[in-house]
Amino acid sequence: MAQRIRPQHFLRANIAERERTFLLAPNALANALLSARRTAPSSSRSRAPSQSSFPIPSPQRCVSRLERSSLRDMCALEHIIVIIIMALANIFAFLVRIRSGYLYMKVSLLSFGIALSTFALTTNMSAAPQQLGAEARTKQTFGNGKLVMTLQPSTEAGIINGFFMLKFNGAGRWDYGWTEVDFEYVPGNNDAWRPTAEGSCGPNGQPCQIGQLNGQSAADFISVNIIGGPLTGPPVRDSQVFYRLGRAYFEATNTYTFAWTPDQVMWSASGVNNNLPFMYQNPGNQQNDIHQSAGLNFLAGRQMNIRLNCYSGLGYNGSFGGTGVIPTANTEMVVQMVAFYPLINGQFSAVPSMSSDFVNGKYTLNNAASTFDAIWDKILSNDNPVYLRPENVSVQQGKGLVLSYKYIR
Repeated sequence: MAQRIRPQHFLRANIAERERTFLLAPNALANALLSARRTAPSSSRSRAPSQSSFPIPSPQRCVSRLERSSLRDMCALEHIIVIIIMALANIFAFLVRIRSGYLYMKVSLLSFGIALSTFALTTNMSAAPQQLGAEARTKQTFGNGKLVMTLQPSTEAGIINGFFMLKFNGAGRWDYGWTEVDFEYVPGNNDAWRPTAEGSCGPNGQPCQIGQLNGQSAADFISVNIIGGPLTGPPVRDSQVFYRLGRAYFEATNTYTFAWTPDQVMWSASGVNNNLPFMYQNPGNQQNDIHQSAGLNFLAGRQMNIRLNCYSGLGYNGSFGGTGVIPTANTEMVVQMVAFYPLINGQFSAVPSMSSDFVNGKYTLNNAASTFDAIWDKILSNDNPVYLRPENVSVQQGKGLVLSYKYIR
């Protein structure tokens, strides 16, 4: 006699199958999101291909001050959001299943266990050490002129010290209208193919010795660079060069200057090359010439903010911090003074249009007395890998503007 299938058994089997699907759906969705993010192209905020004639690792795009890496697979916040969605979905599945009776409690308990584990993972992630840096940025923008800064950077490996001018064509649009002239001190950088220079490399200097960073410590070098591109597109290749000053130079307070005109940028530092420019760049497309910048022509007529920052490269093993290690020691960059002298009728003004004496608390803007708050903003950023906190920016009387990096366990 054929076995008779009871309707309720068929119904329960069908419900069980649906519940298994419902249980797995949120987890499958989250896994799909994570998988898609891992295989997605790297962020568009990448520095243009290098000017260097030396071999460039594939892909042949180097990375910028604000990115310089393909970035992590997914930032912690996005992970946490996906995980919370998984947890809530599984708890909801548990509450629905428990109404079906004891027969389905095993599946429901599995779902509840997944939910608890998920929240535990979220808590663990949120408790991960934080790497929080600092940035002060002028509210006003400045065009051609001479920027003078007296400061002492951090020498901690993995820290990025930036004292520079930068602006983009629109908030958050890194690939549009990139405009930058900079000094950087990145003691952990290990981009072996980057060009280096030492000696008299200014416009009237000889001899200038040129090499590669390969096998040398970036802690001995200051990085100078120009980045530029069209207002509606990405930047062309940068012109970064590492100039040897010696680590001891960065362990003391010195004055750094760059002079920017429509057809040239010159960099100098106190006590170096008889106080004459130690490096210069003109417009040009010769990749093997450290004195040519493909981006300089794009900077004509543009203005930039002055920025001072100190933060972690998040352990990226290359341009953005280097060494592959996380800076775990609290450290700081201390800025004593910043002044900008505009270019007027082909000459640099003898009077700064902006000055900030952080040590003595004296400020001027457009030939009038001013204040720190009128000139500078303290920046908040969660833009991976630039994590900045306003509270890490402070003016200490007698010391200067302190830009602190804090490693919080």
